[in-house]
Amino acid sequence: MARTVGIGIQSFEKIRKNNCFYVDKMYFIKEWWESRDDVTLITRPRRFGKTLNMNMLERFFSVKYKGRGEVFEGLSIWEEEAYRRLQGTYPVIFLSFADMKESTFAGARIRIFQTVRAVCVSPGQRLPERKRKGSICARVFKYDGSGGVQQH
Repeated sequence: MARTVGIGIQSFEKIRKNNCFYVDKMYFIKEWWESRDDVTLITRPRRFGKTLNMNMLERFFSVKYKGRGEVFEGLSIWEEEAYRRLQGTYPVIFLSFADMKESTFAGARIRIFQTVRAVCVSPGQRLPERKRKGSICARVFKYDGSGGVQQH
């Protein structure tokens, strides 16, 4: 049976579970992890799989998916015991701006705040800094949605 190409699918798990055609990019995890960079900037043109790769990283590292390594079985990263132990061991904050299509700065700013706010309140995210004065979550919760920050 021929595999289909999951055009537009941005969920790593969905691609794997639906047996869609997938080029194993797991070496990216190993290369990135072993480089020990403080910051990684991933730039690619539109439609080059940035969101899918970030979703793959989230599925690999996030404690939300601890013990759900079956999605990685058969891929190169899963052949190494050290990486099987690493799966699901870190808190991950995943922000995607893929659906952000605002045409103005003010509109984009509102959408950025909405995206960050959603992460700050999502179940399963342990963000203790949300209560700390001056933290990004604290500032987001003061945001009034009209382009300004509420004064309290």
